[in-house]
Amino acid sequence: MALARALAPKPRLLLLDEPFSALDLRTRALVRAEVRRWVEEERATALVVTHDIVDAMTLGEDLIILSEGVILQRGRPLDLFSRPASPEVAKIVGVENLLPAQVILASEERVILEVGKGRIIAVGEAPPGGRCFVSVRAEEVILERGAPAQSSARNRLVGFIQECIPVGAQVRVVIDCGFSLTALVTRQAVEELSLRPGAEITAVIKASSVHLIPTE
Repeated sequence: MALARALAPKPRLLLLDEPFSALDLRTRALVRAEVRRWVEEERATALVVTHDIVDAMTLGEDLIILSEGVILQRGRPLDLFSRPASPEVAKIVGVENLLPAQVILASEERVILEVGKGRIIAVGEAPPGGRCFVSVRAEEVILERGAPAQSSARNRLVGFIQECIPVGAQVRVVIDCGFSLTALVTRQAVEELSLRPGAEITAVIKASSVHLIPTE
């Protein structure tokens, strides 16, 4: 009701502080989509304060990450979502795999890093000092069983499943492949691949999906 009253006068500037926090998931998605449609149609400017990354990704065109009054990063939602500038931003935007790493070989085309007892290949420049964090979103991790599929991915990590944790319509799969790696898959994939604790699995990650965050 308060949101409807705020929209009724068709303001040019709309200030919203956690506008959907009291709504259930289904209603939240419907109202969020309606607010976005209204802002676009009215060509209004909306300033939204939220702790919900889905709200930020859905409504935001220019996203600012704040912590204790300090701006940590600013940019397009997709850039912040996939290329966080610091470990703190990575945690805020929900990066599941944030792993300390050491560069062992770097060239113009790739960087090879030691992560735990395993290795990961990334593209881009090596971070200063050689130490960094490897950032990989769980949805960028593809799981395979059996013969390798045709793929340009440079990272094929064989490991054993530690946990399968239901998260709504999806399942978070934690794998030990020399380090702990989390993948996010559908329930259908769990059934088709027979994913269960103790099973051997191959985690496939494109080198371009590996983001390096300097430690300093």
